[in-house]
Amino acid sequence: MECERLEAEFLEARNRLRNLTRLRKLNAAEEKQLVDRVAMAIARAKEHEAEHNCESCEKGMVAG
Repeated sequence: MECERLEAEFLEARNRLRNLTRLRKLNAAEEKQLVDRVAMAIARAKEHEAEHNCESCEKGMVAG
């Protein structure tokens, strides 16, 4: 289902940001790119929820 795919996309982007910042100091461009990926994943999930009003979306990351 699309809700699960969008949540997985968000979790992957968030985990990548967290893991890389733990491993090393990111330069400004790297950090901005990773933060933008997380923000875009959240925006896509919220847009999907607004369009479809999915019950499973409401239980997922968009609700939190």
